Amino acid sequence: MENRWILWKTALAVSLLTLVPNIHAQSKGSVSTRVLAYFEQIGRAQRLEDYLKHTRPKPVSLAVKGKAIANLPPNAEVQPSEKGRAKLAALATILEFHDRSGIIDLKVIGDKQYVFIGLYEQCALIITEKALDLLSKEELQAVVAHELAHELFWDEYRLAREGNQDDKVQEIELRCDGIAICTLVRLGLNPKPLISAVQKTTPNSQDTWGTHYYAPRNERLSFARRMINRAKQADLNILASGKNR
Repeated sequence: MENRWILWKTALAVSLLTLVPNIHAQSKGSVSTRVLAYFEQIGRAQRLEDYLKHTRPKPVSLAVKGKAIANLPPNAEVQPSEKGRAKLAALATILEFHDRSGIIDLKVIGDKQYVFIGLYEQCALIITEKALDLLSKEELQAVVAHELAHELFWDEYRLAREGNQDDKVQEIELRCDGIAICTLVRLGLNPKPLISAVQKTTPNSQDTWGTHYYAPRNERLSFARRMINRAKQADLNILASGKNR
């Protein structure tokens, strides 16, 4: 069982192309400092919706999607409970905001041992039963907003993973946290469930499989809190400027 899921995680862990492609080389300091600078540059240049529109890749073709879905393990998908279906229904607003309604499928995998949510081949969100049970509706929305943000950095992330550039991978993961926070704020949703989702799903130790792809837990949580404050302030500024027009 464990070996099977290690293979799954290796294949699917795109989870858990850029406007400023040289930000990593130009900026110094911690990963979180670089990512905060990244969002400051975006904020000075354009609104979030415009950034997403110009950065988001085209959806994969139906042929590519069909082939990718066919490669998923047979009989792995299960029907969620009524409570689980209600949580999944709450993801519609996140998918719509990222222009992925009807494009990215939701797949619940019948595994109650591992917590996993990942964007698979830009065509499906893979959610284990364990993750669906563990996370609240609001936390699930926050994590899925993070996963959808991975499309913005898809090739950059893949190359960083293949090149064992853990520092770069951590940076991109924090960018996805930042996009998730901005998404929730712009939708009028509470972004703090991203913090509680990280606390639930991320171990304190960096020795666990896959944790080297993320900034240390305390740094990630600190970044999220700072990003929430900045995103809320930026949103207020946008609303205020709109009223003055």
